Amino acid sequence: MGDGVSAREQRMRELAERLSTITAGADASLQSLESLRSVVVGARLGRVETYLFDGIAHDARELRGRMAQFLEVIESRLAE
Repeated sequence: MGDGVSAREQRMRELAERLSTITAGADASLQSLESLRSVVVGARLGRVETYLFDGIAHDARELRGRMAQFLEVIESRLAE
């Protein structure tokens, strides 16, 4: 049984490490996306296009937040 727990813990550590990497990448992508906002405004796109872009940015922020929450949960489980 000890091996099962050990293998589980190893998988959880791998999960935490990969989530951490993905979250860091999401931060960079989100910053790039948010920097496009001024380009979208400058391009004077229509309301529909601007609305769609804002929706994408909102969804990206929400996804990043949920990944961070998931990472916190996994890390707290590892600390137990």
